Amino acid sequence: MELDIFVERLQNTLVLNDQKLEDIDCKKKELTKSSHEVQEKISAVCAEVQARVGAAAEALKGKTVVEFSKLEKKLSSTREEVRGGSLVLCTELEKMTELVGRGDEDKFDVDECWGRVKEIISTCQVDESTGKMPSFYHSKTLAKIKTSDLGYLCVAEFLPDQFQLVLTSTVSSLMVASDMNKAICTVTTSQQFTEMIQANIKFSIKNKACKETVPYCKEECKLSEDKKSFQICFMVQRPGVYMLTVLLYDQHVNDSPLVLRVASKEEMVNEEKNTTPEDEEQSTTELVTTGVTRQQEPEKDCLVLVSPTVTKTTTTSPITQSGSSQPPPSAVPLRRPVSAPSKPTPTNPISIPPPATLLP
Repeated sequence: MELDIFVERLQNTLVLNDQKLEDIDCKKKELTKSSHEVQEKISAVCAEVQARVGAAAEALKGKTVVEFSKLEKKLSSTREEVRGGSLVLCTELEKMTELVGRGDEDKFDVDECWGRVKEIISTCQVDESTGKMPSFYHSKTLAKIKTSDLGYLCVAEFLPDQFQLVLTSTVSSLMVASDMNKAICTVTTSQQFTEMIQANIKFSIKNKACKETVPYCKEECKLSEDKKSFQICFMVQRPGVYMLTVLLYDQHVNDSPLVLRVASKEEMVNEEKNTTPEDEEQSTTELVTTGVTRQQEPEKDCLVLVSPTVTKTTTTSPITQSGSSQPPPSAVPLRRPVSAPSKPTPTNPISIPPPATLLP
């Protein structure tokens, strides 16, 4: 590598690092400002119902601090890495400048120096990805105050009301419990199940009539290829009231929870014996309203997918595309968000400047 080219790359990297340090400092200020704005919104909502929501407000503020602290730690870590790389580059550039000043540039071992700074130069790119900025959305229903009733932090791209839970199986096929009977539901959206949405969505399946875990069909619980729907399949082996709940940021998606009433074979036989022709006609028209209902009260034992434990009466599963029929051993995280691509490195004219001044 020619000395002039090598010097140019060092200079360009230093200029880029200085710009990156300034950008990080600006973003840290924006984080602080945004954090205060979010907390002020929370306080404004609390002022209207302060007597009932004070405790919930403090809990939500605490979550806000945690989310912004994560972003701030990421920026601080990146800043230290950039500053450390600049210190190494400055040292090499000072040596080079001293040799050129004495006219001994031929004594400078470019290959050896390149070996020391190659990794720094190669990985030095402007990374503007700080994650999704958390934002606060207040809840309209405050009858029973909980943290999730006060509002939620939107840490992904879309909102809960942009997703909908629907029953895919026919109601008539699920009226009687059997060992081979399956219920299939689908969570649909006009948006997408992005990486961050998958990391924050969760579902639970519960039979209110018994405490046994409701087994789900892992191989049939899968994300569609276009990432616009997720299928949930579980076994309907026992009679009772099955409740399927789907939450995003601890908030119900549209039409969640979905309640399915399933009878035993004996109950259906007795019902058929006591059914008149008029009752059959009326029953046919009421299948939708009696077989499937939706409740407004949120489930208290719905599990976050990243939780290390599983409630006995609840079945949860991460969004996946393969597997076997069994209750999950534990709740596991989905996929981690992917960082945004970095900007290309700019170029500057070839010259040997005085040592660069690093930002404190």
